[in-house]
Amino acid sequence: MPGDGQLININIFTTNKKHSHLKEKKKKLTGGGNLKNNGGNKEKKNTKNGCNNSIEFNKESDVPFHVPRVQILTRHTSKHKRHTVEKDKKKSHTPTGGKNDKHMKNKQVKIVSKLPLNLKTCEPIFNNNKDRVKTPSKSSVCYNRVKTTQSAPPCMNKVENNTISIEGLSTESKGSFKKMAETFTNSILDKEINGLKNEFENNFPNCIIPSDLICKESKIYDKKNINQGVPLLENSRVIIKNASKEDSYINANYITSNNKKCRLIITQHPMINTVNDFFNMILQENIMYIIQLAKENELEDPSVGIKYIPNNGSFQFKNVTVNYIKNIEYDKNSSIKITLINCKCNGKELNIEHILWKDWPNKSYPKSWDMTAINIYEYVAKSSKPILIHCTSGVRRSGIVSGIFLALDDFNSYKLKDNMIDIVKNLRNQRSYCIRTPTEYLFLHLQMIHYFLSKNYIENTQRLMEFLDDYDPAYKKQLDVEKNKTNISAYGLTTLKLSLPNIHPKSQN
Repeated sequence: MPGDGQLININIFTTNKKHSHLKEKKKKLTGGGNLKNNGGNKEKKNTKNGCNNSIEFNKESDVPFHVPRVQILTRHTSKHKRHTVEKDKKKSHTPTGGKNDKHMKNKQVKIVSKLPLNLKTCEPIFNNNKDRVKTPSKSSVCYNRVKTTQSAPPCMNKVENNTISIEGLSTESKGSFKKMAETFTNSILDKEINGLKNEFENNFPNCIIPSDLICKESKIYDKKNINQGVPLLENSRVIIKNASKEDSYINANYITSNNKKCRLIITQHPMINTVNDFFNMILQENIMYIIQLAKENELEDPSVGIKYIPNNGSFQFKNVTVNYIKNIEYDKNSSIKITLINCKCNGKELNIEHILWKDWPNKSYPKSWDMTAINIYEYVAKSSKPILIHCTSGVRRSGIVSGIFLALDDFNSYKLKDNMIDIVKNLRNQRSYCIRTPTEYLFLHLQMIHYFLSKNYIENTQRLMEFLDDYDPAYKKQLDVEKNKTNISAYGLTTLKLSLPNIHPKSQN
């Protein structure tokens, strides 16, 4: 309970029986004492158990005022404490209101007796009907603070099922996230750099895909593929509906996460002969976000890709019209540019946010502590529709960002394991050659560690700092090894057969 003289501001509106207008009262709560009368009003006192139970009566009508139902926000509430409230009375008060209403603002209330309180409703519990005073309806009571059904410190936002919400995250959830992050990080530190590299190579010794899992149309319409060495998997490919056989083909795959079917779509950059298919797919899937990982200066060759987002005005691609609406300010990361566009085709219209990662190098990696991928994830994570991701061929950069997204999805749903093998398998089973090298696999883990550090889920221990120091030289050494492999950009390692499940995303819709 608050101490004597401690102010607690609670704005209360009460209704007088003689008039219905609302009057705001500001009360002062103290730990006891006698209440001074300003005179003029009658006072009825009931002594019980050595305490004064004071109830105010209206002078003119001799009818008790309504006692408002009040919830007092305090740090501590004892079930054994009992309270009742007595009001100051002034001669100048008139039941009909008027110029004397201003005196109501300075009224004070003191605790002068003890009655049991219902902790759920914060209403007095009376032993008999004589002690009971009619309370107003909920509609006549107004609070300027958050109402709670239990006493809690002001930093607490919500009390529910013994789980206290702090800044939008319950302590139970926060503890689970910390434990999961610590388990994941400790597993990485135990394996060290070489252990992670061996883990990847042992699980993914090759990228040879059985021919019966490859889409047959990909060879027929090979001019629609940027990289001829990247086969399109039949089990997860996107098929454009209500189109001819040729127009129904697009080099794109659905990616299913542990949380949602068709969570992502990975595709290549639209070319001059595929940009119409690209937007037809967007309209069909009701895409809300397009994430482009290829820099704009990579798009000078139409065989590699064309610019499809107007800086102003509009673009026309056959029966598709793309209109520029505005740039969306995003101050959190200067590497991200967001443009709102409108797409129209055959009477269907859709507003889409295009997110460009402006400076990811074509044949290299961002710094391990670069939070751009995580910032983009946080921006699009709540999308109810598939999130479209593309780089140039839709393999290396798209695979890395998709892997980070899937790992964060698993983490936020308490499903993240102490390794990322299953996440990579899931990706490669749906989009060929995603996460092709040990360097890419290491980068996924480093991104998660820096995410945990940014959220204070793990501590930056001496052991962790040593691991991060070891990463840079190991990363450069591994990158040199991969550059010496002539087919590393398309096939990665080349020894053993990779088995893929025969599941088509049609059944996942």
